[in-house]
Amino acid sequence: MLKRPLVVKQPEIGGLIREFRLLTGLTQEQFGAYLGVTYATVNRWENERSHYFGNSIDNIRY
Repeated sequence: MLKRPLVVKQPEIGGLIREFRLLTGLTQEQFGAYLGVTYATVNRWENERSHYFGNSIDNIRY
């Protein structure tokens, strides 16, 4: 019997954003322009320094 619950680590959102951006072949600046944010914002997302996405992350679907 387990004494504590199992914890499954999920990929961090920043890593997923970086992976998606790299798969599309875009720079942080290009990706940011597509989403309507600065490259610095994309950098903060990818490096887990910010988790506020507002509506900009919704544009990835299109």
